[in-house]
Amino acid sequence: MQDSSGVKESLKQMVKDSKQELSVNPTASTGKCVISSAGWSECKSPITKAACNKQKGPGVTVKWYKDESC
Repeated sequence: MQDSSGVKESLKQMVKDSKQELSVNPTASTGKCVISSAGWSECKSPITKAACNKQKGPGVTVKWYKDESC
């Protein structure tokens, strides 16, 4: 499981991946992504669904909400 610093690193990667996806596909849907691990939860928007789901892993859960913001 990740701690708060792991969640923050995942958020940074998610933002980077989302920006990259939007540069290739500017019409991609964006929304908010809530990432949770070991009692820590963070929300970031606007994030693409693919970038959000990419951060899912052992001990890490993500939820993406279309057209919403944190």
